Amino acid sequence: MDADDAADQRKHAGLARARGDRRRATRLEQLVLGGMLLIAGVLWTGLGQPTWLGWGGAALGLAVLAFAPRRG
Repeated sequence: MDADDAADQRKHAGLARARGDRRRATRLEQLVLGGMLLIAGVLWTGLGQPTWLGWGGAALGLAVLAFAPRRG
């Protein structure tokens, strides 16, 4: 009976760990996306026309960074 309980606990611990790994990957993806949009928006504002497009991209990048999942 104890062996069955231990196997169930290992199975549930593995699933919880996999969910945590996916959460970290999602956070990293959102941080990279937000950073790319922010940098692209700033560069567009300084170098391209129309400048409102750069400001919009930078604002979108900041929003993505602000709403990225928190650690934990």
